[in-house]
Amino acid sequence: MEGLRNCCYFFDLKIGCQLISLVEALSSMLQIYQSYSELYERQMAVNNIMHVVTSTTDVSTLSLHHVHEQHPMYNLGMGTVNIFSALLLFFGAKFQRKMLLLVWIYITILCILCFMLHTLVTDLILEHVILNAISLALESYFIVVVLAFYLHLHSHQHRGTTSEVEVLYTGTSEV
Repeated sequence: MEGLRNCCYFFDLKIGCQLISLVEALSSMLQIYQSYSELYERQMAVNNIMHVVTSTTDVSTLSLHHVHEQHPMYNLGMGTVNIFSALLLFFGAKFQRKMLLLVWIYITILCILCFMLHTLVTDLILEHVILNAISLALESYFIVVVLAFYLHLHSHQHRGTTSEVEVLYTGTSEV
């Protein structure tokens, strides 16, 4: 982890963390937009079905399968959590706050676990599993970059405080 000094071979770790937060925020906004559009389409489908049911008596021709295909409320919640975690990462990288970086890592790992559990339970299709594996690999790389930046900040903080501790120790030992 100490050998990692840049992100994507071009950017230093601080800029890399800020770019990761930007990518995550944009993808989360897209996910929220898609969830709202799915909820709107679902509501329109339910309204159309209710209109058809009230105007006809033959209910056997109706299909509700397309209404329950996706899980927009889950995606909306995950998108909202990801936007807040992207903000944590951005401010943690910009102001070099280790605690914000660590909280981002914890939230990201928790979201990955929820995402994988949700995928295994509800959406086990080969194409989706392949895309989810690629997403997991990319997210793992993001975690490694942020962890490397965290360790970089941690090592610089300890190098800066070692001399202060020695000065304080020698000052208190003389008295």
